[in-house]
Amino acid sequence: MLGGLAASLLALPMHAGPAQAQRQQRQQRQAPQEPGEAKRLRIFNWDDHLSDQTLEAFARATGIDVEYDYYRSNEEMLEALVDGPPVHDLVMPSDYMVDLMRKRGLVQRIDHRRLPNLKHLIQAKPFQDPPYNPGLHWGVPHLWGSAGIGFRRSRVAPAPTSWKALYDSERHKGRLALPGDPQVLLGCAAKYLGHGLNTTDAVEIGRLRDLVLRQKPNLKLFTPGGAENLLLVDDVDMGFCWSGDIYPVIEESPEIGYAVPDEGAPIWVHTMCVPAKAPRPGNAHLFMNFVLDPQASAQIVQTTRYATANESARKLVPAALRDNPAVWAPMHVLPRCETFVDLGDAQKLYDEAWAEIARG
Repeated sequence: MLGGLAASLLALPMHAGPAQAQRQQRQQRQAPQEPGEAKRLRIFNWDDHLSDQTLEAFARATGIDVEYDYYRSNEEMLEALVDGPPVHDLVMPSDYMVDLMRKRGLVQRIDHRRLPNLKHLIQAKPFQDPPYNPGLHWGVPHLWGSAGIGFRRSRVAPAPTSWKALYDSERHKGRLALPGDPQVLLGCAAKYLGHGLNTTDAVEIGRLRDLVLRQKPNLKLFTPGGAENLLLVDDVDMGFCWSGDIYPVIEESPEIGYAVPDEGAPIWVHTMCVPAKAPRPGNAHLFMNFVLDPQASAQIVQTTRYATANESARKLVPAALRDNPAVWAPMHVLPRCETFVDLGDAQKLYDEAWAEIARG
């Protein structure tokens, strides 16, 4: 088990002295090794979701050399796995992509016996038994974030607590921005009306469409992504945002705030998965267990500014990050949050609803 080892190595300075180097060498010899596998690990991940410090600590702990390739979208990652040679041992797709990959046989089952640090995960359904990854058999939750309402503090006080502020109010008329993606737009409306985020009921989808149509005269625009830049330049007072996108905007301007509505919200979860043809799956399991160590997870949060699925790491993170909703959605809201899933044939209902909204 790498738990205490991860903590001690992550605490070391980047340039260790002779005594520390000797201690690291002893620890490397004591670290578990995967028989029959070359001492290499090749990771395919988003460019900002791990730190050099984590990779170097793992290499010191195990003697395994780490190579790191990055992608800019789930689709880019999928194309490389399908069309390219089987060179990667670990990938980190988003929730909906995990669902697609497991259904296509592109990821292998996770061996929980090799991951004693799974015990540190948040004890909530999105991190224990999500619909895209039942029983965590196909991957391990890593980093996550939320959707919510970004707002200008001087114009919106107190902070919004409900999707009503965006979907069902004439206040701030002409200064509101909703998402232009049909599933996101109607999914947030569904949370407001008490429906499931991924409802496929035609009657419920009709209600969501009508809600947006009634609110449309109060909007400034539908945004292709989030409204964080519109908030920054004072084009809107409130708008839909993703936490990871609005965090740097808040850092730039204290005038900008972010809130996760009490009804719950969409969340995204990036998941550590082992490709079906991974050449070194044992080393991938060693790395997953290393990252699941609370000290390692806490260090990743401080580097990336994304929340970790590791509940034990939360108390190790500075309060300025732990209590910031643009990093960590409030824990009391989390039970009402959901991830998006593939809508299947119901996608047509969403597209039709969006077409009516666009015309209306």
